[in-house]
Amino acid sequence: AWGSIVTIVDQLPNLHWLGLNRLRLDPLGAALPTGLASALGGLRTLCLGETGLPWEKMLLLAAATPLLEELHFNGNAVAVLRPAEGGAALEDVLPRLHTLYLEDNLLDSWDALTPLATLPALHTLNVNGNAIPAVPPLPGFASLRVIMLRGNPISDWSSIDHLDALPQLCEARLSDLPLLSGVMGAGSMSYVPLNQAMSFFSAATRSSPVFWNLV
Repeated sequence: AWGSIVTIVDQLPNLHWLGLNRLRLDPLGAALPTGLASALGGLRTLCLGETGLPWEKMLLLAAATPLLEELHFNGNAVAVLRPAEGGAALEDVLPRLHTLYLEDNLLDSWDALTPLATLPALHTLNVNGNAIPAVPPLPGFASLRVIMLRGNPISDWSSIDHLDALPQLCEARLSDLPLLSGVMGAGSMSYVPLNQAMSFFSAATRSSPVFWNLV
């Protein structure tokens, strides 16, 4: 499969976006197949959802894509985001990455996201549909502006308080959380930090928003 990908991509020298979602890719060894690194070198967006590729092997691919800005890696049973032992730190492998989709994986704690905290350009993080039960006080994530947490088992309001510590956060998408089960309009709820206050609005009524001021 990788040989076919190289053959196709080699014909597209200006390719910036590559979608391989749902392809069952051949396992990668310790080094990339011949020609793959040069074929992927110009990519800015790479979609690898539901490919079964391990996180460590994705990082091997990412090392060959120095311009990568957006990565889709949903549905790959990822539980750990650390680089392989002895591997380069994520901020060295993904220095330009600003958007990361990790929905529907097996991330079961905020600690599992810690390796992402030092990504210098990361402004949008999608971890919908994982198993994160709480958001602790948050070091790092200095550039994060949007976080998507839909469908995680978050049941404590202190987790929402901690989001307000993110210095650049503009929006957190919070629908389908246990803590919002009794809140009107929570099916399409977003959180917006405004002057260190917490307000909620229904995405369905943004033209005439209804706010719940919680502080």
